[in-house]
Amino acid sequence: MQHLYVPGLHVLRDRDDHCSPSNQPEEPVSNVKLYLPSGINATTKVTCDTRLRRIECDLRHAQAHDALHELRGSLRLRSHVYMDKDHFQSVGPLALWSFTDLADPRWVLGTEFIQLQQQSNPKGRFQEQMTGIFNPAGWEAYFVNGVLFVKHALVTPGAEYPDFGCNFEIFTNPEFLELESLGPKVQLGPGESTVHTEIWTLFRNVASGDDDLWIRSAVAPLAVES
Repeated sequence: MQHLYVPGLHVLRDRDDHCSPSNQPEEPVSNVKLYLPSGINATTKVTCDTRLRRIECDLRHAQAHDALHELRGSLRLRSHVYMDKDHFQSVGPLALWSFTDLADPRWVLGTEFIQLQQQSNPKGRFQEQMTGIFNPAGWEAYFVNGVLFVKHALVTPGAEYPDFGCNFEIFTNPEFLELESLGPKVQLGPGESTVHTEIWTLFRNVASGDDDLWIRSAVAPLAVES
């Protein structure tokens, strides 16, 4: 097949055969060097159609994309932190406000994720609900009617964050639900400034659900890839 598309390839094959010892047993086909278009250049004195090089580049790009996709899945950060081996170490803050009531039915406290639902006519003691956490995963999401909104913000390990160490907070009342990301505390002098950057992504036609399994299978993969 190679000789069909690169007729001059026989020159390289003959050179390889000439360099091999005459008493060497026949090499298995699986060990025969495969000359890709990118390896055929002016130094080899063999011409190669530039279209073949473009095709190889496209294939390598697709292969790299698949490898990165698999790697992201292996390195996926979860929004929870595993307990220390002795099970007595604190793992991060859960900040409460004076109106925070975790018995409010708008809260869904799972094993891995915390959900807060927005309702126009809440049944809890307070119209508002809010909490904050330190989220090492660096993302939070809002889902409604098949549309998923994901917000990313840089996480700085070891930095001092406001509200007892929170980098992500969530608030709701009968009118809206708000996703908040917070940057580390910084001390600024006269004329100095700081920047806090958020990355927003929208996804359509996302399957609906309401538990940790749904978030893990339908939401988290999109959030990690975006």
